[in-house]
Amino acid sequence: MISTSDRQDAVQLIDEARAEGARLQTACAELDIGTNTYRRWGWGGQDRRPLAVRPIPRHALSPEERQQVLEICHRHEFASLPPGQIVPRLLDEEGLYVASESSYYRIEVTPSIAPQGIVQSSGGQDERRQLHQTMDREGKAAVVMDIFKGKITTACQRQ
Repeated sequence: MISTSDRQDAVQLIDEARAEGARLQTACAELDIGTNTYRRWGWGGQDRRPLAVRPIPRHALSPEERQQVLEICHRHEFASLPPGQIVPRLLDEEGLYVASESSYYRIEVTPSIAPQGIVQSSGGQDERRQLHQTMDREGKAAVVMDIFKGKITTACQRQ
């Protein structure tokens, strides 16, 4: 998702390019956005997607089931196994099916908020990977905006 400040920068760059004589479609193409996106960003306002209320699916695991999955994953015999091996072994040996393999992965990666507001999770490495990806995306966004500034400048000079 592109931050509001980056959107405003892009709109400003396109406006400057248009003032220099560039066509809207050409300036937008240099930034790899459509003209409708430019118009939407030009209206201003914040992106409301992060604030949207998303209902919990009816088939979502209950907190008790999530806790049971975590307890199973922390058992000594399953501690070093991936969910792809835990689920079938548990079903074969104990006849117990709690959740799907993909649910095991989601539960291990998804952090839960403790009452003190401290983020806790069993998937520390995955959280670090996700944080690095987020930082990379934000860092790349700044670099891309710098590159776009150069592209728009050269696009104006060509016309």
